[in-house]
Amino acid sequence: MEWIGHFASGSQSEYFCFGWVTANITIPTSFGSGIGQIEVSTSPKNTVLTSFTVSNPVLTLTPITGLPGSEVTVAGTNFSGNQIVTIKWDDQIIRSAPTSVMTTPLGSFFATIIVPPTSRGVHTVSASAGNNTINLPQLLQ
Repeated sequence: MEWIGHFASGSQSEYFCFGWVTANITIPTSFGSGIGQIEVSTSPKNTVLTSFTVSNPVLTLTPITGLPGSEVTVAGTNFSGNQIVTIKWDDQIIRSAPTSVMTTPLGSFFATIIVPPTSRGVHTVSASAGNNTINLPQLLQ
């Protein structure tokens, strides 16, 4: 199997007598996001091409404004799967609930943080999992 013309490392496939194939591949982290092409060949005459979309990670804060002591839900999608998540407030690790946050196999997670005692204005909340880090502004009233 190939991903955009390169051998897909970690690929596994099973071929069945009825002519169908199941396959698992790992998309290289260097790809980033966009549409790539997967090529599966059982012989030079039996090659199938298909497209696959890799999405950028997305981080959502709810609510996006609040006071110190307010609860904020931090939700992420399209992160690396099965990875420990580190959540930061202005570049400092912040406690969350649950205390240990991990992405699902498909790369999503949910956690709650408490806005720390700090000055009014725009602060940055970030989440990192695997090779993915996203920063978002959080406005204090």
